[in-house]
Formats: sequence, C-alpha cells, structure tokens
Amino acid sequence: MDFRLVRYDDIIPIWFGESLITADNIPYKVDRWRVGNYALARPKYYNIKDLPPLASDHLRDSQFFSEVFFELSQMEYTYWQQDPNQLESLGGDCQAFSIYLVRELKRKGIESGFIPLVDHIYCWMLLDGRFYKVDLTTRESSALSRIDLDRVIEMRPDLSYY
Repeated sequence: MDFRLVRYDDIIPIWFGESLITADNIPYKVDRWRVGNYALARPKYYNIKDLPPLASDHLRDSQFFSEVFFELSQMEYTYWQQDPNQLESLGGDCQAFSIYLVRELKRKGIESGFIPLVDHIYCWMLLDGRFYKVDLTTRESSALSRIDLDRVIEMRPDLSYY
C-alpha cells in the first residue's frame, strides 16, 4: 500500500469524513490519520491516467473543451460515486467529473485546476486568455467570478498577473 506523510494543513475536510488532498494538482480521495502537524494519507485513486481520451488533440482549444464538456455532460450525475474511473459505467459526483475534466484539459495543455469547497469541488480553466468556471454537476461553464478568481490566485500565485 502507498502511504504518504503530508502536512495536515494540506488536507481539505469534506462532509463525509474523508478528505481531498492535492498532489500534482489532482485531488485524491484519501483516508487519513493525524500525526501532530502531519497526516498519514493513503490515496485511493491512482490510475486516472488510464482513462480514455474524450476528444482529439488536433482540435483548437475551444473546440476541444466543447467536445470534452459535451461528452462528460452525457454521463450521469451520481452523488455517491467519486471514482473517475467509474464515470462512464456508474456516473459520478463532482469529484469524479472534476478529476476527469482537469485530466483532459491538462492533456491538451490547457491551464486548469480545482476549486475545492467543504462539500463540493469544481474546476477553473484559462481558455483564450480568459478564466472560466466549469461545474459538470450543474452542466455549467461561465466566466469565473471575482471570488473564484481570488481562490485560484490564492492557490496559484503564479497566475496573479492575469
């Protein structure tokens, strides 16, 4: 089994008792045990790189996003299913959709990441020089609000010049 020792502050508590932890900008569902200022974490999802691509890399960025968004929007929302590897067969929740989407955007080279809240997670992306919010549980894509943009900049200070 793979266990990691991480700073406890890097773990984001969520309502059903487990946590999201960011590793390589990918939130993993983790079991965790607190050890002082640190936590012993056991990530549950490692094989997301094996997910099938949803769109051709030869499309322009905006076309690529539209195609990926459409494909993911066809999948069922299932509030109890967090594993992105099961999205096509069982549907998924906000975590499953967000992980799959960001994996696809990064594969294409589109700057993107996660906006984690206490009981929800959605994505941001930088497309054609503009920041967008993408929430596949509500099938929404819109310009990023100032509040969300501040969250992104707090997590990624290197983007603050936008």
